[in-house]
Amino acid sequence: VINASSMVAHKANFSGANLNSANLGAARLVSANLDGTDCFDINLVGADLSHASLKKAKFPRARLGLTNFYEAQMSGASLATAIAREASFQRADLKGVDFNGAILQRAMFWGAKVEREDVNKAANLDGVQFQEDL
Repeated sequence: VINASSMVAHKANFSGANLNSANLGAARLVSANLDGTDCFDINLVGADLSHASLKKAKFPRARLGLTNFYEAQMSGASLATAIAREASFQRADLKGVDFNGAILQRAMFWGAKVEREDVNKAANLDGVQFQEDL
């Protein structure tokens, strides 16, 4: 199990890696490549994944509260059953993302490329904000 809380790894390449159960809380992974990673039960609470590429990454049961996904490329990723309270998906590309069963309380989707019907599959949408809601 990887324990790298508060790690700084700008532009790091984790493509295809197995990050299951890793502790990357508060990590700074700006512009990192996590395409196709397996992130079952990962802790990314408070992490900065702005400008990161997370295409087809899988985050079942991931802890993503307060995580920053600003302008992240996440097409085809799975956030099914993830807990992403107060996460920021501002201007992120979320086309085809699986939100089934995710907890998205107070998450922010301002300017995100996302289909509302995909987000509506989440288990909890209390306080979710889209730009047009302002």
